[in-house]
Amino acid sequence: EGVYSVSKKLEEMKLAPLHDSLNYLLCKETFDELTQVCFENVKVDDSEAKVTNFVRERIYKVLNEIKVLKNIRIDNDEVIRVIEKDLTGIKSVCKLMIELEKPDKQLESPFANLILKDPKIPNEKEILFTYIILKHSLSFYQINIGPEMLFEELLLQKTLIDIFKDAGRSVERIFEEASLIKALLSKHDLTQGKDLFVKEKENIFISELINNRDVSAYLLLNEFEKIIYFNKERFENIVNWIFILSFISKDLMQQKEATGHSKLEHKSSRNKGKGKDNSFRSELGIALETLKLLKEKSHESGYRLITLTELLSTKGVEDNAQLKKKSTKKIPNKSSKVRKSSKKSQ
Repeated sequence: EGVYSVSKKLEEMKLAPLHDSLNYLLCKETFDELTQVCFENVKVDDSEAKVTNFVRERIYKVLNEIKVLKNIRIDNDEVIRVIEKDLTGIKSVCKLMIELEKPDKQLESPFANLILKDPKIPNEKEILFTYIILKHSLSFYQINIGPEMLFEELLLQKTLIDIFKDAGRSVERIFEEASLIKALLSKHDLTQGKDLFVKEKENIFISELINNRDVSAYLLLNEFEKIIYFNKERFENIVNWIFILSFISKDLMQQKEATGHSKLEHKSSRNKGKGKDNSFRSELGIALETLKLLKEKSHESGYRLITLTELLSTKGVEDNAQLKKKSTKKIPNKSSKVRKSSKKSQ
């Protein structure tokens, strides 16, 4: 045990410059700058999101530390480009969600904790920006390295805990959010703009989601009398985040170049006040109903994992066929009622 402790300490010392640079990057000043870029004045500003020089230099510092540690080549400007692409996605989705949803209905949207300025709602922008920066800074697919691999190798769990502690999180939230970031990085393939929140894919989505140790750890999977249970609040939280990230990461600018307008924009100024882009309205409506269905079926399952997959394989799919018809008429504004907490492990 003593040898292991010395070895671990030496490894932490080796990684200290990287951890320091991440703490320097993922701080209140950076979060404030990115919030200004993505969420302020989005109604009147149609430009692409650009990171400021302040943030850019801090990202470069992190990437340079990774270069030294891993002895690999990194195109710093390309990393900035893909980060800015996701930031533009945030800005575009935020803009349309504000326009489509009435203020009193925005609370029911998965985007509520991001777009609303309500002191009663926890600010989750730190989670969003941390995930996006880490995902793109730790992804080197040309040499078959994904962000989840480097997260483990570079001992980033402790660094995340320090970052969220500095952001003023409670002790309980600090560890939960660090676990959430790790789980999302492990399933980053589910956040790449895939159309998972659609008819007949609910069971596929759940199967892909839970087949991962980091997601299982985040969901607090526990077995009691040979039945596997999951945590209600964490299940709803992670599907909300995958929903948000999958919409953000859609290639909005490419759609704009190909069609003359983004899915998240008006088709014509003549339509202003009459209706927004119907294709996006329909897509968002179906996705929101599917998200609602996942939460309802999780409650119906009694938060039993096997029961949930069985429900989604049968009745859930049939239900969603009806939901699709309704969603083309109007984006749903009412979500399911708050459920009681799931069973705790005993």
